[in-house]
This record gives sequence, C-alpha cells and structure tokens, in this order.
Amino acid sequence: MKVAKTIQVRVYTPDQPGELSRVLSTLAGSKVNVIAFAGYAQDQRGHLMLVTDNAGKAISLLKAAGYEIREEAVVLVTDSDVLGSGAALAAKIAKAGINLTGSYATSSGGTYVTVFQTADIDRLVAALK
Repeated sequence: MKVAKTIQVRVYTPDQPGELSRVLSTLAGSKVNVIAFAGYAQDQRGHLMLVTDNAGKAISLLKAAGYEIREEAVVLVTDSDVLGSGAALAAKIAKAGINLTGSYATSSGGTYVTVFQTADIDRLVAALK
C-alpha cells in the first residue's frame, strides 16, 4: 500500500454542460495526468476536486483558463483492489480517532485509489502506514 500527502486542486466552474470536459481537456492537452477526480454542483457552481501528477502545472493551467482554484492538502492511498480494502482503511482511520472532512475512491485494473481530506493530515498518514 502506498500512502502519500499530496495536493488536491479544487476547481470552481459555472454549473453548465461541458465544464468537466473543458477542465479535463485543458489538463490532458498539456500532459497533466488526472489520478482521481470527483465533482458535484451546488449553489449554481460546479465543484471539481482533482488529484493530478503535477498540481503546480494544473493550477497554472486552470487559472490561465479563468477558473477559480483552491489548493487543499489530502492523503492519496493506492493499493491492490481486494474485497474489503475500503473497510480496512476506514477501520484504521476510526481506530486513530481521525475525523474525515471528505473522501472519494475508485478502482480499476486491480488497483484501488482513495483520496482522504482531514484537518489531521500528518496523523492520517501515520495511521495508514
């Protein structure tokens, strides 16, 4: 299992068709790989959370494209996709008494990727290692 502190790029967009495509195409066109993303619409704005292989470049590109950006510290966990992976991570976090403020996950091709957000980033990293 790999556990790492990284930067999540929160992107605020207009709440309209095509914004996800525009954001992801902006990054792909400049060879920034998106490792994980999640999104939702609220208060007539789109909210995208992105973890990339180059947060600094992603931020520069998206600011240049006119987006409002916020950088957020998160923990990225990559592991083998086996039954109960998420439950095992959640149990470690609960045992450490860490409150999560956000999380999202996906699995593909035998790999499980999870992004966790908390005010206790260093404690979370220690709890998961």
